[in-house]
Amino acid sequence: AGAIAALAATGLESDALITATLFTVALAGIFQIMIGGLKLGHLIKFIPYPVVSGFMTGSAILMILSQTSSVLGEEADLTMGQGAWIPMAAAGLTLATMIWLPRWIKKVPGTVLGLVVGTITFHLFTLFYVQASPPSWVVGSLPSLSDLHFGFTLEGFETLPWLLMASSALALAVLSSLDTLLTSVVADVSTGTRHDARRELMGQGAGHVLSAFTGGMAGAGTTGATLVAIQSGGRVWVGLVTGISMLVLILFMGAVAAILPISVFAGIILHVAIFGMLDKDILRWLRSPQARIDGGIALIVTSVTVSYDLMVAVGLGIVLTAVEFIRAQVQSAVVQRRWTVGERTSLRRRAKQERECLMEHAESIVGYDLKGTLFFGTTDHLFNHMAKDLQSAKYIILDMRRVGQVDLTGLRLI
Repeated sequence: AGAIAALAATGLESDALITATLFTVALAGIFQIMIGGLKLGHLIKFIPYPVVSGFMTGSAILMILSQTSSVLGEEADLTMGQGAWIPMAAAGLTLATMIWLPRWIKKVPGTVLGLVVGTITFHLFTLFYVQASPPSWVVGSLPSLSDLHFGFTLEGFETLPWLLMASSALALAVLSSLDTLLTSVVADVSTGTRHDARRELMGQGAGHVLSAFTGGMAGAGTTGATLVAIQSGGRVWVGLVTGISMLVLILFMGAVAAILPISVFAGIILHVAIFGMLDKDILRWLRSPQARIDGGIALIVTSVTVSYDLMVAVGLGIVLTAVEFIRAQVQSAVVQRRWTVGERTSLRRRAKQERECLMEHAESIVGYDLKGTLFFGTTDHLFNHMAKDLQSAKYIILDMRRVGQVDLTGLRLI
């Protein structure tokens, strides 16, 4: 919407605006293919689990809030009196069906059971209690094949604002990639598998290009729909089956789809949000002293997701996790042991005179056994340990065999 508004602000209108929008979508697809080809999508795998848990829970809360009007009915529907309870009853029965019925009918996915039972119940209620249900209670008519218009005009192609379109396309490509890969992380958690970020992004980018050149719009992976598919037993072929099913609905089943109740879909979405996305472990983390900081990060990500923006929440969560990691590293002791030559004699065979000399000056020769990582966070910790010896000792020995890495700050201190 922001991209279309920016394009319209340049004076584009009608067919020219549609052409610019579709080219923007195509460019976004090309950028997304490049992001996947350069393997930039693998960076998403470094998102810590508390952040994933936080945005999953935040997304679940947003999904629940988004279904309020579908469950309670629009304000205009409340004037119906006795029939106003039907959407809530249909959503509640759909939710109950998905919870309880799969325990006895195990071969049919709970989503399908909820859709069938909820739809039948909804229409029975409306048949007996309402003379004519409001149009907003059902999906309504789908477009027919004759309503579809493929492609776009190339008139005025050279005068399009290509710089604005390219910048908008890059932003869309990044947002779409993040959305899709975050969804892929959620899918990994739900299925115990690992996604291929490069293949996901390149495939979706190609889809965006093809969609644009046939007059379609872009999209991204969505957590709710993905979890519905997973909970229904779907795995590899879900995308293809969804596309074919959509085509079949438009071609042959428009009349059936038109009578599907919105409140039943709301019940399905509520089930996914409550039982598939709300992470109850956050409360357990908050009660545990060892995991309280992780729980706090997850809670902050959840709050920002609900109150402001998901992408900002994820970015903030990563920053907080990084700060916490650095804090933990700084607090970890880099000095394993301090010793003097009087406590640790030389392993080399020395003459008696040399040994006596070393013992005489034992307190002026100090050694430190170091461990872990000597970086900007732990360097000050080491310096504080050595402060007194730097004034009094003539020689300081640093045993670094247990040090894994030294950054430039640590090197500068040495």
